[in-house]
Amino acid sequence: MRFSIRSSKGGVGKSTIAISLSKFLAEQGNDVLLVDRDVIGYSSYLAGITSPGLVKAVFEGQDAHSIKEIKVGKGSITVLKYFGDGPEYVPNLAKIHANRELISYYSKVYRELITSKPFSFFVIDNPPLIRDSDEIYLFEHNEFNYVYPRVKHSYIFVSDGIDENIKSNLEYMSRLNVKVDQRLAFIINMVRPDELQKYQNIVTNIINNLNVRIGGVIPFVENIFQFSGELKDFPLPKQMRELYVKLVGITLEI
Repeated sequence: MRFSIRSSKGGVGKSTIAISLSKFLAEQGNDVLLVDRDVIGYSSYLAGITSPGLVKAVFEGQDAHSIKEIKVGKGSITVLKYFGDGPEYVPNLAKIHANRELISYYSKVYRELITSKPFSFFVIDNPPLIRDSDEIYLFEHNEFNYVYPRVKHSYIFVSDGIDENIKSNLEYMSRLNVKVDQRLAFIINMVRPDELQKYQNIVTNIINNLNVRIGGVIPFVENIFQFSGELKDFPLPKQMRELYVKLVGITLEI
């Protein structure tokens, strides 16, 4: 299963959902590939990857040391730093596309990295507002499907508790070319603890009206917001664990 983490906004905790889900899956004994396509590269930072991201390495003709495996419980998280070098990824991608040799090199390296071990799950942390027609989406997605044509895709949408951002994410979800049965979860993140029930009611309405399989409300947790330690030590509060138990149960039915 491939989980694509999406949001219409930055700063809503999308990367923390990608990291915590990866950690939860690894704790269950799975080998997880976390593809860090976020421009900031927070997951890669926590994994201790200091080399350039894959796209920059390919563009500059460097060896791609953009990957690191971290043991977690009985499983592992392998983080692939895809971008993470700032906004220059846009012109770099354009120049790679204009050069057949670079495209061939990219394909070779990327396929080697995503088959470095037999992964059970794939978690993709995306830039905000990414569309399926965007070059930065297609460039990775098409190569992935070539290597793993039978892996099923599910989408997890993340918002914070600001009403405008929830509305923006719902509009974003509706505009994407995503099949209804691929809408796995809608998560409202970083909610004040005294407002959990209010947002749980909102999530329930989203599930019922927009055919999302499950929803979740995650409270604001200070030690997550300020976390800068090692990825293997990333906190997993009770609400996250409960949500991911449901999420994994749903994926086994798909």
